[in-house]
Amino acid sequence: PVIPELLRIAIPITLGASIIPITSMLDVKMIFACMGRYMDEAAVNQRYVALSTNVRSLINLPASLTTALAMSIVPAISGARARRDREGMHHFAGLGLKLSMAIGMPCAVGLFVLGGPIIQMLFRSIQPESLAIATSIMRVASLSVIFISLVQTMTGALQGMGRQSWPVWSLLAGGILKVVSNYIFLSMPKVNILGASISNVVCYGVAGILDMVLVLRLTGLRVRVWNMFLKPLVCSLAMGAAVHFAYLGLHAIRPGMITTIASVLVGVGVFFLMAMMTELFTAEELDSIPGGGRIKRFLRKD
Repeated sequence: PVIPELLRIAIPITLGASIIPITSMLDVKMIFACMGRYMDEAAVNQRYVALSTNVRSLINLPASLTTALAMSIVPAISGARARRDREGMHHFAGLGLKLSMAIGMPCAVGLFVLGGPIIQMLFRSIQPESLAIATSIMRVASLSVIFISLVQTMTGALQGMGRQSWPVWSLLAGGILKVVSNYIFLSMPKVNILGASISNVVCYGVAGILDMVLVLRLTGLRVRVWNMFLKPLVCSLAMGAAVHFAYLGLHAIRPGMITTIASVLVGVGVFFLMAMMTELFTAEELDSIPGGGRIKRFLRKD
């Protein structure tokens, strides 16, 4: 029957989608309750606005890329599974894992290095004190981008394998640890609002790693640490260094929005160059990525 099958698929996905909004509502309550013990309401509110408006709006931007990636992985893995094509499942699961790192790591490094200038560029009316708070939050929160990318792509892979309920349980485990770590860190005056970002990293880190472990077990995929993790990391760190020095040099000449945009463009160029030098993606992998064929022709790999 079609309806029971649709419900079997839809209910776990719906439950999973509701976990983060629920924990986010608890976030607000816990921030004001815990920090209100050692800080006045205006100071707490200033830090909460910096977190929710200035930081999270940027942290969630890379998620649009990984959401599209996750949606493309579902039919690819589902088709390979229907054909009993184990090699195909290996290929798409491994590609999804590598792409999550190739998207999440440079975005995380970029936001860590240029978080403050980007916030200042997008929120022109932000006060210096609020900017300093938002910048410190961003340096912690940027790490969560890597794990958010991992969660989304591995969730897509698991859904393609017919394991719709597992991402719900892993995200629930992450959500419970998020609440616990929130209480611990938000209660520390020296940590204060950074505790909310730390707990977010814990939440997505636990959920992402649990999802990845199950994908590896179900597919029998062998993790190639250099190809899947270290290559994206090397490319991202090189990009981060280039962006840092480009921003320092350009800022000394002409501070402002142009400098921030130019630094971002430098970062994109350096990451692309490093991806070519390290052969981040093979010709076969480029064929499986939307738009990858154009990149392959540009690199003359065909």
